Amino acid sequence: MKNILELQNVHVEIEEAYVLQGVSFQVPEGQLVAILGRNGAGKTTTLESILGLWPPFDGDVAFKGESLLGVPPYKIAQKGIGYSPDSARIFSNLTVEENLRMGTLNQDSADLEYAYELFPLLKDHSANLGKSLSGGEQKLLALARAMVDKSNELLLIDEPTEGLSPENSQKVYRALDKVKERASVLLVADNLQLAEKFAEKFLVMANGVVEEKGNIEKLIENSEIAEKYLGTGVQ
Repeated sequence: MKNILELQNVHVEIEEAYVLQGVSFQVPEGQLVAILGRNGAGKTTTLESILGLWPPFDGDVAFKGESLLGVPPYKIAQKGIGYSPDSARIFSNLTVEENLRMGTLNQDSADLEYAYELFPLLKDHSANLGKSLSGGEQKLLALARAMVDKSNELLLIDEPTEGLSPENSQKVYRALDKVKERASVLLVADNLQLAEKFAEKFLVMANGVVEEKGNIEKLIENSEIAEKYLGTGVQ
């Protein structure tokens, strides 16, 4: 099986803080890989380093075998990588449909019906301004925006159910289950159950280092990993 994404010994500094300290892992084509860890472990920075927002000072990030080092973030997005941040970050004065269209640099690749199939409530509000949605609905809109571009082959999704009601969390679960059919996914999971439900592989980060990784069965069967690095829940 080919790897769509490979990180090799990635080191990142942010304002003199040594955040990622030699991170290495792969995302196989057609699979979902979950990143787990406590707050401050380096999970979000890992996603942002892939996007070129915090370029590594050492190591390499490769997408489909091509290094992304030195590539501007907008060109990385053009290569087929979608991103859903851990907060909504929508355009409050644009309509829901306009927000979705902002998720692609090529209007012809905006698959609005697919986004509405994933999140039917957005279709009901397609002509409404983003600011009219509830906080949870705005987060669903941000997630749908990352999924709307049918040319995306890899999705980077950061804590998609954090702060959501159980009802909206179930909508995220259904969307993840469906989107896995079309794209590979690197998911920062905000709870252990999310990783166990959808991931084929996992990695656990602590203090900017990958401490454990492997098939998801390893995590499910080894409670010591969760107790040592995750505590009673994933933050």
